[in-house]
Amino acid sequence: MGAKHYATVGLAALIAASPGCSSLKRLAPPGILKYEELAGDQPVNPEIKQRIAERRREIDRRFPDLSAQPSRRPAEASMAERDALAAGLIDARDELQAAVEADRAASDAERQAGFTLPGDKGDKARSLEDVAADLAAEVEKDGTVARNERSAPMPQPAPQQNDQ
Repeated sequence: MGAKHYATVGLAALIAASPGCSSLKRLAPPGILKYEELAGDQPVNPEIKQRIAERRREIDRRFPDLSAQPSRRPAEASMAERDALAAGLIDARDELQAAVEADRAASDAERQAGFTLPGDKGDKARSLEDVAADLAAEVEKDGTVARNERSAPMPQPAPQQNDQ
């Protein structure tokens, strides 16, 4: 321990031994002291009592009470109940499959339908694949121009003449 630690420990001992500090409660951070200790012999405020009870109920909700858990398995469902549940699940699966197929058909129809982009010459509708290929070609062309511009030598500024 360095000198700083000895000074801190000595200061804490000096504060604890000073008159009026019969215990270290004075140095404890707020929240450690309980409501009952603050109240002393006075009755507890009903509002505080209610807040304490609400907080204890919240704590009870966070942790399961294992003694309240069932100790034996619940009764099994009858065969008719299981069949009805299975039939309901199969119907839901079939409805979902039909919705997926309808969505895929609509998506395929949108992809096959032609459309025009702003700036297209003429009113001819094109397929999505054609538009994607044209855009890729434009991007490649712009990239080539940018590479050529970056590799070109920088023009040197003309030397300035002083007319004095």
